[in-house]
Amino acid sequence: MQNLTNLTIYKHTITDPQKHKEVRQASLFFDRLREFVPVRDVVFGSNPPDFVLFLESKKVALELTTLDRAVFPKGKGDRKRGEYSRWGKEQAVLKPTTGADFQWGKSTFSEILTALRQQLTKKSEKAIRYQDQFDDLWLLVDVGQGNPMDWIVSEYRAVKGEEFYAETKAKVLYELAAICKQPRPFSHILFFSLQHLLAFTSTNNSCGFPVPDPSLLTLGRQLPASLLTYRHEIKITRSLGWKP
Repeated sequence: MQNLTNLTIYKHTITDPQKHKEVRQASLFFDRLREFVPVRDVVFGSNPPDFVLFLESKKVALELTTLDRAVFPKGKGDRKRGEYSRWGKEQAVLKPTTGADFQWGKSTFSEILTALRQQLTKKSEKAIRYQDQFDDLWLLVDVGQGNPMDWIVSEYRAVKGEEFYAETKAKVLYELAAICKQPRPFSHILFFSLQHLLAFTSTNNSCGFPVPDPSLLTLGRQLPASLLTYRHEIKITRSLGWKP
């Protein structure tokens, strides 16, 4: 398997802070991607797209975005992200002898899905401008910290007594599939969280990416929308030895 350091994006010191952030953000995805398709190289795009993937026989535009927990006022974004970053740096300096918690607050899947629709619309409008330059277009959606979509994307399986979570996952997956199948320039919309990956494709899944279980999509279609309005509270616990 190819060493990631052989990719062009890792061969030189990155002086642009935004590009440095994007490489760190996407590195786990690039590592996981090699399980499904040979990657000849990855270079920076013209922003947009953020990256250009050179696969065996295709040049793929890869645009990266972080999934919002809600629709935030224009120009303000999710302030919790900045607070979390500062909290992590403070914890690293303080080195407390006991664990500490960061409270992300509460979010509903209804809010997250509304934000996703808006983000996809904006990304699609930009992608139309450069789609003719590539063989394929993929959108990479980082679920990010503090987002309950994390356990939807993960391989979590509810056990007996957790029917609410199983039904919620089915409903959210159904809604995600409905949103992602709308006509867009992207053939693949890839959600990832750490090592977890979940794909929604408008073409055949020739790469063999993990996709939603069809039985969950069928179940989700039958379940009430009220499952999307439950407020999920997320907190991050800093254990001893944790690094931001």
